[in-house]
Amino acid sequence: MTGFVEFAERIAYIDNTTPIVDLVMMLDQRPHATISNAFDEPMFAAETRIADDIFISPVDRGLGDLILRACDPPGENFAPIRSGYRPLLAIARRPAPRDDGLSVFDADRRLQMAVALTRLIRPTSVGLRYSVRIIGDPISGPRQVCPGPVSHMDAYAWTSYPDRDWIAPSDADAIRELCCAYFALPREPEHQRRLNLKLTRALYYHEYAAHHREIDVRCTLIATALEALLNTNPVRATWQFTSRIRRLAVDVGAEKVSGARATAMYELRSRLAHGVGLGNATPEHFAIYAHMESVLRRCLAKSILEPQFAARFDTADSIDAAFPLPSSIT
Repeated sequence: MTGFVEFAERIAYIDNTTPIVDLVMMLDQRPHATISNAFDEPMFAAETRIADDIFISPVDRGLGDLILRACDPPGENFAPIRSGYRPLLAIARRPAPRDDGLSVFDADRRLQMAVALTRLIRPTSVGLRYSVRIIGDPISGPRQVCPGPVSHMDAYAWTSYPDRDWIAPSDADAIRELCCAYFALPREPEHQRRLNLKLTRALYYHEYAAHHREIDVRCTLIATALEALLNTNPVRATWQFTSRIRRLAVDVGAEKVSGARATAMYELRSRLAHGVGLGNATPEHFAIYAHMESVLRRCLAKSILEPQFAARFDTADSIDAAFPLPSSIT
């Protein structure tokens, strides 16, 4: 970052022309033993827009240090050791909203929604732990840097695919298409939703699951999201889930769900929902969970991109019509 000033002076005067950017930084989460190695695909070298006011950008060490200093508690007579960390990228919004206060991060949650939408294309561990609002010149100053919700539950996130925990330029076109489609959807007047109630809840559960590390919690949330989309009657709930998720997987282009896998999904969901727990989770448990998450992720993305597909989930009647129940399962 040419001309970057590490400790710039504080901005003295702020008006309507003062630049403001909200930013969420993602660190390289690979093991320290491999963090110095090159990625096996190109990474972001310049700003890449994913919506009118939102972009993904590389972050160099200078800006990364600035964000860490703003977000990490300084303590007293204490200097955090940050060896081994590597700033990877930032998802940022410029211009950021200022109507709710100059220091309020992402007041309308548009940037946070964009982060959630990236997970539908590429599940990652990006959270709000290193989120900031930069008022003024982020490069050479003067500036003011305000931490975002760095201690909120959304500060941390985890992914089911830790071996591919980053967003790359190869993901950008799909992320841009999804973000632009979502933000172009009209808001429902009363509740300000862009999607119908069932899809809104499913998207919430998907994002909520990302902020939990334990598979017990994640699995229950993802299964709840799928049930919100597929179950229309409390009678024979297992039958509805196990038959309809097979059809849904085909319709959204996910890996095929066999009858045995559908049954295993619901049995795992029921065991966790009833408080039995997993004990020591096995690779098969993780595979079942990842399969459910993949179906949900693809369903949500397709619903955002194709309003006609989303209409399947408008009402119980529309779900029953789109996913008729078979007489048997094989």
